[in-house]
Amino acid sequence: LSNTNNPVTSYDPGSPVNIQSAYAFGTFSWKNAVFLDITGRNDWSSTLPASSRSYFYPSAGLSAIISDLVSLPSFFSFAKLRASWAKVGSSPAPFMLDRTASFSSGGTNGFLAVGDILPNTQLKPEQTKSIETGLDVRFLNGRLGLDLTYFKTNTINQLFTVALPVGSGASSFFTNGGNIQNKGIELLLNTTPVHTPQFKWDFDINFASVKNSVISISDERPKVVIGNNSFVADYVIQQGLDFGDMFGRGLMKDDQGRVIVGSNGVPLVTPSNSFNVGSFTPDWKGGISSSFSYKNFTLSFVIDHNQGGKVVSFTKANLEYEGATANTLQGREGGLIFGENIFPEYKAVLADGTPNNIPVNAETLWQTLSNPSLPVAELATVDATNTRFRELVLGYTMPKTFTDRLKLAKVSVALVGRNLAFIYKKYRGLDPEILTGTSTALEGFSSFPPPTTRQWGINLRIDFK
Repeated sequence: LSNTNNPVTSYDPGSPVNIQSAYAFGTFSWKNAVFLDITGRNDWSSTLPASSRSYFYPSAGLSAIISDLVSLPSFFSFAKLRASWAKVGSSPAPFMLDRTASFSSGGTNGFLAVGDILPNTQLKPEQTKSIETGLDVRFLNGRLGLDLTYFKTNTINQLFTVALPVGSGASSFFTNGGNIQNKGIELLLNTTPVHTPQFKWDFDINFASVKNSVISISDERPKVVIGNNSFVADYVIQQGLDFGDMFGRGLMKDDQGRVIVGSNGVPLVTPSNSFNVGSFTPDWKGGISSSFSYKNFTLSFVIDHNQGGKVVSFTKANLEYEGATANTLQGREGGLIFGENIFPEYKAVLADGTPNNIPVNAETLWQTLSNPSLPVAELATVDATNTRFRELVLGYTMPKTFTDRLKLAKVSVALVGRNLAFIYKKYRGLDPEILTGTSTALEGFSSFPPPTTRQWGINLRIDFK
């Protein structure tokens, strides 16, 4: 209304999305040993152009209990093969088919600003295709079992923006592209080494290895920065690299990979986040778990192991800048020569290619390379490999004579300890599980985390009849 003090100058229509779906499924079996599951779904999405508004995604799963179909040696208790294939589609957010505009107050009739991202009337639905195969076998009346799984997932036609020239009148445009692959194996080994009427010992081993790869993105944009933190690193997806790679400032090197040292004895540093410090994703994970039961007592424990993965530690850089770590004690009176008695794993040369022979003191070296405003990510990155005592449980189940008097089915009590200790850490200065956050720009980044906590508790369970 024109006679109000604060007239409404904007209107937000929200984000309307209309998706209609049809779904069908079927299950077939043969001799109660071979099973086939089939599904199919078709979506019609209002956020896609008419030419690709309808998209279909089916799935199929086949499993066969081999031990019920053929005669196996007597030590086989059970054998099963399984395989599945699936395709999943998804549509983009609203308003990517038309150029948007925004209104704001001011002037005589307000202002109209056209969006700086061009629409794309040829958008396609994002698709994820996955396959999985597995084997489940058990031996010796179930006392030994192996479950093995292989999987591979490819996500294509992902939505992102591509930059445009300044003179085009827009900053970027929407497009489809990319092929992100996720593949790996999982293994679970179950054993029961001892089983008597009064005593039982179970021992299990698990292993998992996953590799995330960027197969392709787009010819127009082969590299996308998906996040960054303001101190150390960019999180980049780039064709041919692993998903999860982090880029930061590194030591400047010549074409032979030798570190170039300046006239003050301190290595030169790249001017931008161009050095790949590695991926925050571990190479593999594994663990062992074991449980013992004797009469009414039980004892179990779990040990976890993470192999590989990188963490960029802003804490490490700050402490080295302040001279608060043991590795900064050397050379406080001078005499440090980079590539010889400090960082000997690097080969260092001067600008003319001759071996570095310029001494520097610890304060100059560390306050240059670990400056909190622009730390060298290459030197602040640590290996996240660790093995920890994850859990210990000691329990006792009350005798049946006791629970019967109370008209209860079961009563048990247990002492539970979690996150009890590190058995091994590649880098002792941090807990790789306590990071700054879990967003894209905080994975693999540690900045003054709280100390690791050890937890103890009592668990009481009462089952009623």
